[in-house]
Amino acid sequence: MLPQEISEYKQKWMKNPYSIAFHSDKISEVKEWCKKNLKQQQWKLSKYTNVYEHTIFFEKEESLILFKKYIT
Repeated sequence: MLPQEISEYKQKWMKNPYSIAFHSDKISEVKEWCKKNLKQQQWKLSKYTNVYEHTIFFEKEESLILFKKYIT
């Protein structure tokens, strides 16, 4: 997919995403996990959604479940 197509695709599913917050110290690990296990258009990272916290959004609930198993 081209960058524009990825952006448009994410906009569609971001209306009802599956999300989880995590400590900002883990950002590198989280990005690596997402790049390894998901396609670029299946996740989105929002930085500093709270103090020392980032939030990751997933297109599918299955991705969220797998990520929770990894992060805990």
